[in-house]
Amino acid sequence: MKGSNLLFRPVMKILTLLFALTCLCHAEKISLFDGKTLAGWDVRKGEEQWWTTRDGMIIGGSMEKKVPHNTFLATDKTYEN
Repeated sequence: MKGSNLLFRPVMKILTLLFALTCLCHAEKISLFDGKTLAGWDVRKGEEQWWTTRDGMIIGGSMEKKVPHNTFLATDKTYEN
């Protein structure tokens, strides 16, 4: 029993490492924001006035008007981790 345990741990470490490396190799980086526009983002009709971009950031809200209710952005596409 002891001999099989000595072999099991290193094998499991190697398999875990290989799995992690495989996941990293297949992960493709995708930029969700182009830094300039809201292209690729879904803004609900009538809420366009509350969303803008400035200095490479997405800005929500207003300093001049009160936002009447919560509003949210969502990407046009579905992504996985």
